Amino acid sequence: MKGPKPREGRVTGGDKLLGRNFCRELQQPICEPISPLALLQPGGKQGRNDRIKAARARKFLLLFSHYGLSPDKENDWPTLAFAMALDLVPGFAVVEALPRRAGRPHGSTPNDNFSLANDIEELALCQSITQSRACTLLVKRRSSDWKGQSHRTLYSRYLRLLQSFGTTPQEQMTYLRSRLEQAKVKLKANDLMGAVMFEEPIFRILFRPDSTKMP
Repeated sequence: MKGPKPREGRVTGGDKLLGRNFCRELQQPICEPISPLALLQPGGKQGRNDRIKAARARKFLLLFSHYGLSPDKENDWPTLAFAMALDLVPGFAVVEALPRRAGRPHGSTPNDNFSLANDIEELALCQSITQSRACTLLVKRRSSDWKGQSHRTLYSRYLRLLQSFGTTPQEQMTYLRSRLEQAKVKLKANDLMGAVMFEEPIFRILFRPDSTKMP
């Protein structure tokens, strides 16, 4: 299996809004009253507009900080756009199945083994650990979809998925590490479209810098 592709079912990208973790200033709107009394303050209407522009500029810089990026790095500008799209635009989400319609037979939704594989491999790549160890960490993460489950059960499901593609955990990680390095080269060369074509775990690492941090 050369990187399991997301199938239809549970959302595997874009489903957790990082906006919930924005700093306080990014969560609060800019408050600039437009009453006649406010317009009598120093600068009047133009002063109000200048304060709004300054506040927006400050918040824009905080966005870069939120995603672990820098406005001074040219490649980080398109990366910011993709990171925000993943968080805020529903159309960027990857699902294993569309929502069930009325009358659809119960139990016909595909299983989420591909979602599990993506989570395991993303964590294993980020922390340079085995997939078995990644399962152990996943069941302990407060924000994990697999919290509280048996790590042995998760790893068994993952092994069965790999076996169905005729590969082993070691071969899969060797392949993904090589692909991650290729993706980094493309991103460094500002080949953004080339970078987004890689497997889901690699895509998350490149464009969701906060998604794999342990709470």
